[in-house]
Amino acid sequence: MKISVDFGHCLSGADTGAASQGYREEILTREVGKIVVNLLKKAGHDVLIVSPDSGMTSVSQSLQYRVNKSNNWGADFFVSIHFNSGGGYGTEIYTFNGKIIDRAKKVLDRFTALGYINRGIKDGSQLAVVKGPSCPSMLVECCFIDTNDMERYSSVNMGKIIAEGINGGTIEGSSNNSGGDIMDKNVYVQTKTLDTDGVDGIQVNKYMEKFLNKNFYVKANGSGILFESQYMTLDEANKVKSNLGDEFLHFCFRS
Repeated sequence: MKISVDFGHCLSGADTGAASQGYREEILTREVGKIVVNLLKKAGHDVLIVSPDSGMTSVSQSLQYRVNKSNNWGADFFVSIHFNSGGGYGTEIYTFNGKIIDRAKKVLDRFTALGYINRGIKDGSQLAVVKGPSCPSMLVECCFIDTNDMERYSSVNMGKIIAEGINGGTIEGSSNNSGGDIMDKNVYVQTKTLDTDGVDGIQVNKYMEKFLNKNFYVKANGSGILFESQYMTLDEANKVKSNLGDEFLHFCFRS
């Protein structure tokens, strides 16, 4: 099957997404989306990423770009990945006229099993990436970026849920208990530690043992300190999460 995968919003320009709690929607959609792409390819599907990262002068241009790229390719299915905002909770999926398509139901059921509130399959006939594709399509609002929905955020889990829902069954090698395979990617860990004066050597040394003495890079931003540790498995990342305790905010995997 030919599947178009749309990472919601652009990294810069007119079509950036919601932002809250140190998260940016356009970053999260790519974190989740890359897992979706990798798994769908592993399952034998042809996959095309239709989202631009930049260069769009308006939201409408950005949306039309995605639809045109998919239609010109002749996709059999289109999925757009987003994160909600506005203070709510849970997962919802938009399809044309709110039709209960099997793939949308499978994805929603899997998110519910992960602990998210089921907000239902809703009418997305006014959304460009739902009404525009010439194939069946759905827009997935994974969870709310501005509430404690994000406490259970995992790009790996969400990507697995979406990919296997579209595939219609388990994808070999996608188990998030393996500690290897698709999990052997860069891991980014965001701490809750605030540091307005920069990062000093004492703080870095304090985190070396917590990061299993692996090599990492350190960056300070408005939300705290970002530690980037390379080629860490999921099992190792969970160990780091445990070591950080209350200082842990979130981690994600990137290709």
